[in-house]
Amino acid sequence: MTLKLKRITRKKVVVEKIIVAVVAVLWPIVVEQGKNQRYQVSVVEKLFNNKFIAFHVSGGTTEAVLASPSKSGFKLEIIADTLDLNAGQAIDRTGVMLGLNFPCGKELEKLALKYNGELKVKKPTLKGFDCCLSGIENICKQLYENNSSKEYISAYCLEYIKNTLSEMTDKLLSEYG
Repeated sequence: MTLKLKRITRKKVVVEKIIVAVVAVLWPIVVEQGKNQRYQVSVVEKLFNNKFIAFHVSGGTTEAVLASPSKSGFKLEIIADTLDLNAGQAIDRTGVMLGLNFPCGKELEKLALKYNGELKVKKPTLKGFDCCLSGIENICKQLYENNSSKEYISAYCLEYIKNTLSEMTDKLLSEYG
């Protein structure tokens, strides 16, 4: 099966790699990038006959897209976004504050995994389906100023982001199925 995924504007997001990443999680695949930005994907065809929600979470993006099969690949629609800070930015800013090397995700995760105590994480802030992640930066800064351990701050940051994405997912599934 050959998927031709067209480059589209920021309004609909460039998502070739998002779809490939989602498929990679669901089924073993073979992916090759051709001269024309074409991906050759061998996978269960069932996926390509149904709508699905994909998340793109990085330092530059925190959004969910609804992917609907079409004759030429997928029709993509951004259905949720961040209204301020991206997840990767929050992780990197927290890590830099803790003295970690940039990009900080890997080191922050290692610290978080060392924390074995209880986490009481504030409820995520959502406006409709969209998230607001700037609050986590402020919370982590307060924890740092109050001499919380680096392990606790790291675990708190990642747990807050996880809870935010989980709540977004729940809301999106209730709307889009």
